[in-house]
Amino acid sequence: MKKSLLLGLSTLALIGTATVSHARMNDNSWYVGAGASWIGTNETNKFSMNTGPDADEQSGIHKIGLEDKAAFGGTLLVGKNLTDNMFSELGYSFDTSSANARKTVDNIAGDSTDVNLTLNRMHTYSLGLGYSTSMNESLDAYFKISALFTQFQVDNKVSDIAEGGEYGSASKKQWRWGWAPTIGLAKDLGRGFNLKGDYSYQMYSRIRQGLNPQGNAGADANTLNKIKPRYHVVSVTLTKSF
Repeated sequence: MKKSLLLGLSTLALIGTATVSHARMNDNSWYVGAGASWIGTNETNKFSMNTGPDADEQSGIHKIGLEDKAAFGGTLLVGKNLTDNMFSELGYSFDTSSANARKTVDNIAGDSTDVNLTLNRMHTYSLGLGYSTSMNESLDAYFKISALFTQFQVDNKVSDIAEGGEYGSASKKQWRWGWAPTIGLAKDLGRGFNLKGDYSYQMYSRIRQGLNPQGNAGADANTLNKIKPRYHVVSVTLTKSF
């Protein structure tokens, strides 16, 4: 993921190489935009493992990292320049980001149990407030704070390794609030078009996903996953003011 992140940040650096007219748009102007993003996950999954009919019997608390697959997404936004330096943006994005956590643990019965969890991020709505400043005649830099509202899908499966059977599985979609600081560069391409490139670190409230299958007397496996979603996002967006 580190190599992919460096590649994405290098793309931002290339955005600022050419010299064109001033990037800042006129005061009180509206603009719309569309762009593409690279997304990398940086999350921790903390889960507890229980067995047997007594849910209070706990075999331990384990913390593992979610391994991600580099993903891409798309963004649509509408924004307004409030003053020469302040702006606000309302956006929608969709991506295919998926991260997986898998760990083998011994339950209190001494059996090896395989815990598998997948976290998918789907729809995101954002509302941001930003501040921009001129770097030179051709380039602006900006900082933005955004509130996020995102839909996640969590898939959880617990299996008995020795017997090769599945204790149970669960899949659930959940909405979570989050926030993101963003830094970026913007330049004017002429005729109201601007090219923006930025990096944001997106953080969300904790997701809880439990699994308590029944029917395997004396061998029930109960899990409670607590996930803190974190994302590195590098975006390039083309906007048009009017």
